[in-house]
Amino acid sequence: MSVPINAIIGTSIWAQKAPVSGIHLDKSRAGPAGRLHLDLTRSMATPRRTLDRITLTHLLRAARAIGADGAGYPPFRRSITYDALLPGDRTPYPPKALIARAYELATGERLTPSDFAGARKGFYIRRLEDLGCEIRNKPVNRKPAARRGASEPRKADQVSTAMAADVAALLARAGVPTEIQRVVLARIGQGEFRRKLERHWGSACALTGLIEPAALRASHIKRWADSDDHERLDVDNGLLLRADIDALFEVGLIQFRDDGRIDLTRLSVQTAMALGLHGQMRLRRKPNAAQRAFLALHRARCAEQGDARRARHR
Repeated sequence: MSVPINAIIGTSIWAQKAPVSGIHLDKSRAGPAGRLHLDLTRSMATPRRTLDRITLTHLLRAARAIGADGAGYPPFRRSITYDALLPGDRTPYPPKALIARAYELATGERLTPSDFAGARKGFYIRRLEDLGCEIRNKPVNRKPAARRGASEPRKADQVSTAMAADVAALLARAGVPTEIQRVVLARIGQGEFRRKLERHWGSACALTGLIEPAALRASHIKRWADSDDHERLDVDNGLLLRADIDALFEVGLIQFRDDGRIDLTRLSVQTAMALGLHGQMRLRRKPNAAQRAFLALHRARCAEQGDARRARHR
């Protein structure tokens, strides 16, 4: 299909940029007035044909890589209009990030958000539906939350602080020793710690992107028992992890390197496969300096525990 470029836009500047954006100019069909024609057939057929190479296996691998908010595959991010749900999985994924990562796995070529039409019935949406995905609109007519200033506390944090103050007063009046008071109050702070992690990780698993709250755990990198009062509530000393991953992380069978990549060397291949884990996975956000320090402490503790176990078996 070919149409006069002048019918679309009357500037030569756009025509000069058209080849860069993937639209082909057919100079052989210039009219008497020198009008160029757009060869839309070439530019529209290729994406549809190459998307046919994507399989459900590619989609499943892509979902593990990008996470529920798309943060694991920049420059893509969370969708604001609709989500894609994989067959048998109620976790919502951003459709463009999902299909783009699957496309890269299938072809070795990387796409950007501008490569996809934004319409609900776009060709990439149809390919997702062909593979059994459900495309679900996000809730509408929701009143946006009022924007808080940087120093304005959240209501949940205010409630937690008030409750801690009341408990502290009761414990003091009952003559409870100071150290026990500190332990009780720190445990109350665990709720605040989880809320901080949920805000930091977008209420999704730091590794897989799972967003089911009941299956997520607020995990301390440096163990709660070994941390001081500040570290116990420090968001940099925590990861929001899927429950099974949290259990393996706690005993050192899973570790994370400074760049966020997972270390599965202590975990059996069979277990890793059963849990859908592989060595190319990494945390959805690159660890900052404070997080790297805590992760180094975790690795050191795991190494000491391993040395102790080996010593016992000699």
